[in-house]
Amino acid sequence: MSKKFSSELRRYSYIILPSIIMLMCWFLDKNFSLLSDIKSETVSSVAGISGDIIGLFLTIFTIYVAFPSENITIKRLRKSGHGKIFTMNIWIGVGLSIVCIFSWLFNISDKASIIFFASSFGNIVTAMYYIATIGSYLQT
Repeated sequence: MSKKFSSELRRYSYIILPSIIMLMCWFLDKNFSLLSDIKSETVSSVAGISGDIIGLFLTIFTIYVAFPSENITIKRLRKSGHGKIFTMNIWIGVGLSIVCIFSWLFNISDKASIIFFASSFGNIVTAMYYIATIGSYLQT
């Protein structure tokens, strides 16, 4: 049962990790007013960093695309569905970062900008894990 749970957790990591981070941020703000004293300069800095994070995601995706597609490791990755998980992590992370920027740009909510910014880190960690794992298999 736990093996199936961990398999499902990995399969939907692109949604689960950002959702957990969003819920944690919301809980901390609700109970401890963690995000109540945000200055607009802080949010504009976070929006700028979100733009950098989009660049990071695109760089990771470019590295993935540059791997030779005839390599047995890449073929197994795509056949097993992990290629989809990896790319979905990248595109969901880009989407969360874009929402963070638009939330700041249109003055929707400072808290929302911070929460979307923080939630994109789950996707960054997962994408970096995948790229490091793929790279280590390709070196052998």
